[in-house]
Amino acid sequence: MGKSVDHAKLVQHSEEQLRMGQSRKALAVLREISVTQIPRRHALDVANLCRRVNCFSKALKILSPIVRNAKVMNPSTKELAEYAVNLQRIGSIHEAIRILKKVNHEKEPTAILYLSFCHFNIWEYDKTVPWLNTYISAMEKGSYSQIIGMVNLAAALIEIGELTEATELLAEVLILAKTSGFSKLGGNACELMAQIDVRLGAYQRARTHLEKGKELLSLDASTDFLFVKKWTSIVDTFISGKTDKLHEFKREALQSQHWETVRECDFYLSTFDQNKTRLNHLYFGTPFAGYKKKILDIFTGWNPPPIYRAGNSNRPLLDLQAGSFKGQSFLNHGKALHKFIALLASDLYRPMRIGYVFSELFPNENFNIESSPNRIHQLAKRARTLLDKAAIPLHLGDIKGQYRLQDLEKVCLVLKQASAVSSKLESLSDLLHIRFARTSFTAKEARGALGIALTSFNRVINLQIEKGALVKLGAGPQTKYQFLPKSKKK
Repeated sequence: MGKSVDHAKLVQHSEEQLRMGQSRKALAVLREISVTQIPRRHALDVANLCRRVNCFSKALKILSPIVRNAKVMNPSTKELAEYAVNLQRIGSIHEAIRILKKVNHEKEPTAILYLSFCHFNIWEYDKTVPWLNTYISAMEKGSYSQIIGMVNLAAALIEIGELTEATELLAEVLILAKTSGFSKLGGNACELMAQIDVRLGAYQRARTHLEKGKELLSLDASTDFLFVKKWTSIVDTFISGKTDKLHEFKREALQSQHWETVRECDFYLSTFDQNKTRLNHLYFGTPFAGYKKKILDIFTGWNPPPIYRAGNSNRPLLDLQAGSFKGQSFLNHGKALHKFIALLASDLYRPMRIGYVFSELFPNENFNIESSPNRIHQLAKRARTLLDKAAIPLHLGDIKGQYRLQDLEKVCLVLKQASAVSSKLESLSDLLHIRFARTSFTAKEARGALGIALTSFNRVINLQIEKGALVKLGAGPQTKYQFLPKSKKK
């Protein structure tokens, strides 16, 4: 589209299409707009429309020249808030939070709501409660915006265990939603009421709330309806004592690529059967401290082991924290490439959005929509080359601009409690223990398993003997070594 475009009419027409549910038509038009030809007075509206049809990169390209040239352009509070929420959508959470905290909340209270979305993304629900209370107070009584805030506050309260307060709030939401004809928000409230019922063990009452939620969301094919289906599967599992429906729904969530729902399916399957292997996978395969705390709070009789082996325990050992494969270092510790591959291994459920990867690798830099994606793409290219060169049978997948490690079943991926990158010697010690925790071994067997020289083997053995973790059996060529159970360590 050239200079002759009437952007005011385009915005109006696209808005009408979205309200009529014709998002694909709106998307087709918005994709053709030239970013450089959009007048400043229409930039915010066009960026907002782009976000609503999931064109986050285009929205950032529209607003970046305004926000990143603040001294010259003097961005408005609305422009800053819109730019930040698009950062949130691509995964650049911490930068979005920094911007949203600086926005004048009295002038732009929507920034408070966006701020809560950021904390939701990283499972920091406790931090959202004061923000959402402020947002609700700033909105017109009974307005759609206020009820959105109330629904989100109720979700946060449920996650932090304030069930009574959440129940009272949702009762008010249901009345307001019915009075105003906001069926979507009423359906959301019913789904949240069912979550409370599940936590209280009131499964039949939960089913009633979910049936009402399905009725209110019957014309909605969005994620909201998927959530109702998820909780219906969870409730059916607890009522019937059979996990078939929840497993079936998990497969549906995988096919839909709704990764956080897959994570939640594993969580609730574990509450039902206490499967330790799945619990280990859930805990070590989740990068969020808030979610890990949720696991530990619920599964009080379970303690995560210091080391978890994901993938196939019979395959070669890959320790990405230490940067070693088969006991041999294959990359430089602590460098960007090492951090990138180790970061991808920290989440076994969802691929990582490009903004999230950038913010984790370069926390002191702002995301630049023109250059930052290419930096990550180049890093991914180097990572693929490195994996191939080291003969590591993993594939670095790119799913719609999101990255993940694939083919984990071809290696034994070693994951550890400590987030810090371990030393090579510590890594070799851990790998040795994984291989021979239950059986004695010779120097030849250990060196063969880890692929290390005799000098490195001797250093590892001496370290473990000094710690009292291992004993030497016999002498000469037939010498064997045996790890001691924890209770028998010297």
